[in-house]
Amino acid sequence: MSAHDVMVHDANSTTPIKIADVPIGSEFVVTISGKTTITEVSPAGSYRIYSLQGDNVAAGVLTDALTLDGQGGFTFSTTFWVTAALFDSADSAMFEFGVDVFQQSSGSDEGMCVEVASAPYVAYEAAKPAPPFEFLCSDAGDGQFRLLPTPVDMQSKDVPAPSCSPPPPPASAALDWYYCPRDPGCVTYSMSVSDIVFETSDAKGAKAGDAVTLHINGTTSITKIPDSGSYRIYSLSGKNAASGVLTDAFKITATGFEASIPVTLTEDMFSGDYFEMALDVFQEKSGSDEGMCVEISNPSYVAYLKAIPSPPFNMFCTDSGGGHFVSKLPGGVPEKVSSVTVASP
Repeated sequence: MSAHDVMVHDANSTTPIKIADVPIGSEFVVTISGKTTITEVSPAGSYRIYSLQGDNVAAGVLTDALTLDGQGGFTFSTTFWVTAALFDSADSAMFEFGVDVFQQSSGSDEGMCVEVASAPYVAYEAAKPAPPFEFLCSDAGDGQFRLLPTPVDMQSKDVPAPSCSPPPPPASAALDWYYCPRDPGCVTYSMSVSDIVFETSDAKGAKAGDAVTLHINGTTSITKIPDSGSYRIYSLSGKNAASGVLTDAFKITATGFEASIPVTLTEDMFSGDYFEMALDVFQEKSGSDEGMCVEISNPSYVAYLKAIPSPPFNMFCTDSGGGHFVSKLPGGVPEKVSSVTVASP
């Protein structure tokens, strides 16, 4: 894996910040992209984040962090928490961490190892007489490396500074909705969503702990809300954040259906710049006979989903209106994304 670009940013800071001023406990996002010779991410692979002081500050399964574009390109992205071990105990300007990728189990078959450090630490490493600051291989730039007969001086590259433009709007300032991607249960959907209103009293934008209400209107093929039905709210991380009885939140109207669902936003609905939650409706008991599933997220999360080559951002049905859905299995069709109306009580 030949690294071409490396980006690092502090997810807890909305303004440019010097590394010496980064507080312990901040969440760092590191993204590495480049070219590779591998065509499949091994499920046995793993990665580790090492610190300047040598401690392992993060680790994970490779399939959770590494994606391939099918054209020889890769993107590795993960988050980790800033600890004191990333800094020299006597000088906070001395900072370093390493990203080590292993393609096989038990930390074997190294696919890439990249270090990110402050300029003073790089200068310190380069000035040490032993061990020399050298690279033992040549990088062809396409994921192929050749062991050199004679080591060469290590060349460092600048990590580009994030944009200093104003921070993006808060999560609730702009929201989208779409039917749950790749949901085979869409063949039983009976509710066609027309519009969604995200009601919040937090003028500064959505955050964990906010009490909001989802107002949903649409048309439906059913004439009565089933007594045994239920709904669930899922978070970005896939956890069940809330649930309730369908008859408490939904009702049939002269034109279709409407729902008002109170939700307390949870921490795992957020990740860095991303926000996402999903509403899943079940018409029968024990979470069966799916009647509708929609996701609500901010545009940056939608852009992330669209950029992933696999699995595609597709819906497995098309909405014909009136609660009638037509299967488009096996491949599906591209998702239709609509805007959510954000309103105050």
